[in-house]
Amino acid sequence: GNGEQLRITYNFKDDIVWSDGEPFTTDDIRFTDEVVLDPDSGAVTRRTPENAEYVYIDDYTLQVTLAPGLVDPLYFLPPYSSVHGGGGAPLPEHILGDMTPAEILESDYTRLPNPTLGAYQYVEWVEGDRIVLEAVPGHSNGEARTPNVIYRFIADTNQLLASTLSGECDYATSDGLQLTQVPFIQQSADQGLINYFGIPSVVWEHIDFNSWPNQPGTQRDGTPFFADVRVRQAVAYGTNRLEMTEQILYGEVQPLTSYLPSDHWAWNSETADDYPYDPDTARELLAEAGWEDADGNGVVEAVSQIDGVYSCERGDWSIPAGTEFEVDFHTTTGNAMREQLSTLFQANMADIGLRVNLDLLPASVWFGSDGPLFQRTYQIGEFAWVSDPDPTSFSIFGGINIYETPFEGEEQFLDAASILAREDVDRDAFLAEVANVGEGYADALDWFYFGRPATEDLPEGYRLVDNEQVQEARDNLEGQNNLGWCDSRATWLMWWSGNVLAPEDRLPYILEFQEIHSEQVPQVVLFQRLEVEAFAPNLCGPDKGPANYASWNVEDWYFADECE
Repeated sequence: GNGEQLRITYNFKDDIVWSDGEPFTTDDIRFTDEVVLDPDSGAVTRRTPENAEYVYIDDYTLQVTLAPGLVDPLYFLPPYSSVHGGGGAPLPEHILGDMTPAEILESDYTRLPNPTLGAYQYVEWVEGDRIVLEAVPGHSNGEARTPNVIYRFIADTNQLLASTLSGECDYATSDGLQLTQVPFIQQSADQGLINYFGIPSVVWEHIDFNSWPNQPGTQRDGTPFFADVRVRQAVAYGTNRLEMTEQILYGEVQPLTSYLPSDHWAWNSETADDYPYDPDTARELLAEAGWEDADGNGVVEAVSQIDGVYSCERGDWSIPAGTEFEVDFHTTTGNAMREQLSTLFQANMADIGLRVNLDLLPASVWFGSDGPLFQRTYQIGEFAWVSDPDPTSFSIFGGINIYETPFEGEEQFLDAASILAREDVDRDAFLAEVANVGEGYADALDWFYFGRPATEDLPEGYRLVDNEQVQEARDNLEGQNNLGWCDSRATWLMWWSGNVLAPEDRLPYILEFQEIHSEQVPQVVLFQRLEVEAFAPNLCGPDKGPANYASWNVEDWYFADECE
């Protein structure tokens, strides 16, 4: 019921110390929580800290009680203990305690976050070149066998492999190596020049649409080419993903049909036959949406003015008659797989009448804080996400605010649109009670749907528990929904999938979400990579699995002619 609460007690070891020798205590968690809750912290989401009571029983005991009705399937991870544990790593109060959150963001700590709690501490970060770490003496988990670790950034796949073969690098990760290099890697391994892993990957490639191109500076003058779901579906039908897997991955993997791979426990098998390669259907959908090649130049254009309404009541859109369908396609340079993928996609789109100009960018630009992806000024682009055993991805797909309500059961937590759609809610009267509309928001509706209203500025019984995740300048680009996608039902399902504990209870939410994701096509899911990682023949200790980072046990790595 609404009154039930989840309470977790965490007992920390009393021998955990920061790398500068100061003890780690629950005061560091308390301080981190205060920083994250501050509006100037830059935190992407504050769901857990804003909806939990933290009781600091002593220096090593923390009790967390979630708000009534809220649970967390990852409850076993303490707050600020990991990338999953509600906010990332803890902050050292003894170093940062006299600084404001805004000052912390501008401090050297954000680039070299020393002291650390792990086996290594930072020495230097040379942007675009390397990060240098050194082992922490006397670490509570024991001395690291590898005293120094240097992460180098090498964007070119051939240069990375050459550096590994020459001994300049000791370990090359899969995000830099490509399947096309496997025959050469295998030959080198046969000659004793290198060792390698070749395993199925949780990394998957996808093509994203900016379905709400509202940000200043959006390419092609912000023309909403992909606002119509029929256009997105046409691109999906027109993309020959099987050809991509056969030509790029030698047929070793099958195209994806969902954001979850087919061996994931929450995969929806009903998506298995969605969007086979069918350029005729793609052309029919484009024609239905108002795009035809009337002048015979091979590129479709708007045969008359095309009008529509953005989802989630975000306003009207229109495309002038005669507008040709021409967009710029971005992904990263120096990556053979993506270069080949881009060329195939460009040819597929030309076949259905879409002109796609390839504009491959350095990773530092495409993924940069001022780049078109993060600023959401792109139209269409390609990159990779990582599948997780936990299928909830609210930060990627959340498009509208989630509120606690006075209602019962599943409706205790609703998306903003569903609240206003209820028969027992007077929409106009409700919005009249929404106060203190934030700067940059058009009205109370806009603020309620997408803003950050305080509880006291809402009708009685309502409270914001999770904010939408679409990057916008007006909310400091919070979130990771670079798609601009908003579907209220999908947002609600994704949120609820992370608010129940048992996998069998979470499954119905994830299954239905995948159906909506497939129908709405906010992105074209492509394929999983094959994970290929190469390392020096005398490097001992790497133990790569499909779901962990290559360096998860780097403190146990060592060099030897024969490994133990």
